[in-house]
Amino acid sequence: MPTMRRAPRALLSILAAAPFLVGVPTLAQSPAPVQVLDVEWTLTQLDGETLPADPAITATFATSGALSGSGGCNQYNATWTSDGTQLTVSELFSTFMACSEEIDAREQRYFTLIQDAASWSLEGSAITVTTNSGATLVFGGETATPDALGLVGDWTLATVGGQAPPAGMTVTLSIAAEGTLGGEACNVYNAGYTATETGDLTVDPIMATVRSCGDEQDAFESAYLDGLQSATGWGTQGGELTIFGTAELVFGDGSATDASLTGQEWSLVSIGGAPLPADAGVTASFGEDGSVTGSGGCNRYRGPYAVDGESLSAGPLVSTRMSCGATADDLERTYLGALEAAVGFAISGTDLVISTSNDVTLGFSTSSGPVEPTETPVTSTPSPEPSVAATPVPSGAVVAGDIVGSWKLTSYAGTALPGGMLNIDITFAEDGTFGGFGGCNDFSGEWALEGTKLSVSGFTPATSGTCDQMTAGLEQGFFGLMPFIDTAVIGADGSLSLASSFAPQQGFVFARGD
Repeated sequence: MPTMRRAPRALLSILAAAPFLVGVPTLAQSPAPVQVLDVEWTLTQLDGETLPADPAITATFATSGALSGSGGCNQYNATWTSDGTQLTVSELFSTFMACSEEIDAREQRYFTLIQDAASWSLEGSAITVTTNSGATLVFGGETATPDALGLVGDWTLATVGGQAPPAGMTVTLSIAAEGTLGGEACNVYNAGYTATETGDLTVDPIMATVRSCGDEQDAFESAYLDGLQSATGWGTQGGELTIFGTAELVFGDGSATDASLTGQEWSLVSIGGAPLPADAGVTASFGEDGSVTGSGGCNRYRGPYAVDGESLSAGPLVSTRMSCGATADDLERTYLGALEAAVGFAISGTDLVISTSNDVTLGFSTSSGPVEPTETPVTSTPSPEPSVAATPVPSGAVVAGDIVGSWKLTSYAGTALPGGMLNIDITFAEDGTFGGFGGCNDFSGEWALEGTKLSVSGFTPATSGTCDQMTAGLEQGFFGLMPFIDTAVIGADGSLSLASSFAPQQGFVFARGD
């Protein structure tokens, strides 16, 4: 989040009876207090266009002068200032995930307009932001929500033509309001569908992974998928869903729980219905502390997640920034984008299916055990070829005073940097704060040191500078790893090594710069 330029002259909440308060939008007459600051607002209209409720575009105007939220795909941060009805928003800093073309375009339009903010006002329970170009952004009020038919939800199969699944087999079906369905039997499957309120139902061609779970389960799955593919109608009664076709499919209301998700490492076996090779190395572990960690097949990642019944959300995710070749990089990018778009999950035995808002279903399994990720990066060779930096020899326990001062980066992920490449510096102050330059943008944060254990908190890029693509990419790698740094060692040569147990093969070496 960018450094605050100045504190806004704003109060935590504004009352309808007090339109004279400075720093918040002027109120129209309202019968009750309306809290504007430190609450999350959802964008309902984008320059006259009524937006869907999902994915939501949100904004939180904090009393500290920070502005944060979601653009519908990426998380963003900025700063804001106001003087009565005037509103100014700084340049945004956001994550870099890709979603569908429609969502990406809407997000970019929102980012452009909110940074052009000129004024704001509050009428009833809605904030209207007007830009310098005359466009409007309306937060609050009504959103456009799809009509949810009775078949929408998560279901567990009870019978196919009156026959229950074989012992040990669970068949799930998740039906989204947007016209997609998916789930798992022996294989992970998904398809589009069309349904009406009067009970008509057609299912598009089903895509599924291809593996065998034994003759009995394979035969049952085949009968189930044939019945689903031939669907002509649906009906609900008493918490049950029945789908009519060549065979009658009866489902009960199935919900997943947080307890069944945690405590194990899940290995990705399919993505978007396409099976992955056994050595793909894409994993996910959902911790009891609300964090998800794993490997994207090339880089380590982590971030928060939340579960509410059968609903699942994850992100924003941060990761290390190695390259492992075009194929691995594309897979990882697609996987992380899908995980951040998670909306629900279902577990059957040793298998996990995560459904997403971008229709890229993720299928995981624990049956084959954890897969070790590939950590060897494939990168272009600069000229002249850099030499590999020697790992400094620890000189015993580090005390706080040893790292106070200014340092200049000399080695990045074990590779010495040629002169003039990626001018990163960092200064640790005695008051427990640090700041520096990442090659393109400033950054800041707080630190504490006990022995060689370094705690980094509040890591924040402070500006939004412009630089060449290579420098920007390397800087993002540095920024991505810094929040995970947990070890500081002073070498025999006086250098400072910063390392992370989260990504042990990456790290930084600095030389004294003061």
